[in-house]
Amino acid sequence: MAADAAQLREAALALHALVPSVRQQVLATLDADQRARLEPLLEELNALGLPTSLARAAAADAPARSGSLDDRLAALPADALAAALLTQGAATAAAALGVIDATRQAELLALLPEERRSAIERAQSQSPRLGPLARQALAEALLTAARRQCEAGAGARRTGLLSKVRAWMR
Repeated sequence: MAADAAQLREAALALHALVPSVRQQVLATLDADQRARLEPLLEELNALGLPTSLARAAAADAPARSGSLDDRLAALPADALAAALLTQGAATAAAALGVIDATRQAELLALLPEERRSAIERAQSQSPRLGPLARQALAEALLTAARRQCEAGAGARRTGLLSKVRAWMR
């Protein structure tokens, strides 16, 4: 698939992940040619029966081929990242939070139960500074765990829908 077609599919997937009213607002800002190219792809995604929550997981997966780690982490829903942090030990979760910007860290910590948040905050105060390779490995691990949370939350393992969307992206 040509790069332009792949980017168009990624855009359609990102639009499909939006609440319908917001999706319509975004489409209204596009010129007629752009809308004409995106609308058939949005119809395909609707025909697949892709729920918005799963579209978010797939959209977050799409930049994995081209986006930076920061972009991929930013694309994931906060609840999926927070759930991924719950699967890690406090020290690992604290180190993983270190690869995320401070504003997003606060957002994620606020989603965690108080006892878990306190344990992670204690571990953060004792965490050593990590080198670039360790930071990258932690970011990749967090990204993978959060994607799994998105998939599990949307029932993708049961329905196989995420596999269909990944095939559609090709």
